[in-house]
Parts: sequence; structure tokens; C-alpha cells
Amino acid sequence: MILGSALSLLRGLAPRPEVSEAMRAFFDVPNWFYALNAFTNFLTLACGIGLWLWKRWGWHGLLAVVAIEVVASLALGALWVSATIIGEAVRLGITWLLIQPAWDEFE
Repeated sequence: MILGSALSLLRGLAPRPEVSEAMRAFFDVPNWFYALNAFTNFLTLACGIGLWLWKRWGWHGLLAVVAIEVVASLALGALWVSATIIGEAVRLGITWLLIQPAWDEFE
């Protein structure tokens, strides 16, 4: 989670190359989505570090990030809304299964 978020953050901050007209029509997303994506990647990175340090705020922050990402996908009316919801549910489920046995140890 930490490495993936860091790489996604770097990719999101990099200048976007020019794409063909067909690709632009297919992936027509507003500019605010790229800024929001970079912001949620930063928050995911911070929450991953929090989980690594055994902090409960890392889990609660991850829940908030997932809610923001799902709401943003719904606001876009994107084709990938169901994939976003399923992917986020899987991410939360795996993370919870990994941290749940030690939840009492988290600060």
C-alpha cells in the first residue's frame, strides 16, 4: 500500500503526455479529478505509514479515503464505478483481515 501510493502520487504529479483524440474522448475526465487523485494518493500513503506504525488513525483515515474515492467516481458517472467500489471493498477487506487480529495492540 505504501509503495503503490508513493508511485501513484509521483505518476499523478508528473506532466501528462499528449494523447490522441480517441483516447481523450474515452477518458474524458475533468482536471479536478487529477488533483483529487493526487490528494487521495498522498492520504493513502500517510494512512499506510500510520498502519505501519500501529496507529488506529491509519485505518480510520483509509476508510475516509475510500469514501472520497467512491464519491468522486459516482460524481463523474464514470464507466468504472462498479470496479472502483469492488476494488475498494477488496482493499479494505484484505487490510482489515490483516490488522484485525492485532487491533487491540494499535494505539
